[in-house]
Amino acid sequence: MHYHLSPGMSFCFISVGAVVLDLEADRYYRLDSWHSAGLRALAVGEAGANSDACASLVDKGILRHGEGPRATPVHAPYVCESAIEQRSERRPVGEPALSPFELFAGRLAAGQALSRLGLLRTVEYYRRQRDRYLDRRNPAQCQRTFAAATAASFSERRRFFPAKRRCVPDSLALAATLWRRGCEAQVFFGVRLDPFAAHCWVQQGNLLLSDPLDSVAEFCPVFEL
Repeated sequence: MHYHLSPGMSFCFISVGAVVLDLEADRYYRLDSWHSAGLRALAVGEAGANSDACASLVDKGILRHGEGPRATPVHAPYVCESAIEQRSERRPVGEPALSPFELFAGRLAAGQALSRLGLLRTVEYYRRQRDRYLDRRNPAQCQRTFAAATAASFSERRRFFPAKRRCVPDSLALAATLWRRGCEAQVFFGVRLDPFAAHCWVQQGNLLLSDPLDSVAEFCPVFEL
């Protein structure tokens, strides 16, 4: 019997357990050890060894029967420096400063999208935005410089936006700002356990773009945009 993840589902392993993010429901699920073992078997291509657990995950809506994309846990490169902590004042060559209007409009749009569309459709919308700007990518040697300077500028101007900091719309707005400038950027959702908490951040390779390093150190990525 073949299984694959249901649309809008992603997962990670923390210690011996699994955590699943359901984008459509905007909920995290911590699986018990039996279901986690079934998901782990599926991830390594041995679902037959734990077919009862996989069948139960189908009943829960996390998996589906049949052929589909391989169920693999989310991984993120280990971040070793933060553009926010560098606070570089040097702008990328040829790149205009980030205007307050662009930040305000982008942050407002992200917040409204989440409110109107929900998490799944908002992610799909921003995925289309990312793909639209693929042809604008800067040369590889410029990527890190552009991304770090733009992220630092975004962080400085975000202090003046009159809304509470919320990691998901803030991260989506920053990522869209970077994509428009031809910079690659990945948005990650992560979780920690005991006590449970969730966070969202932006990085490019091992460069963290949205947060200080210690803000994401305890989180295991469960979804990547």
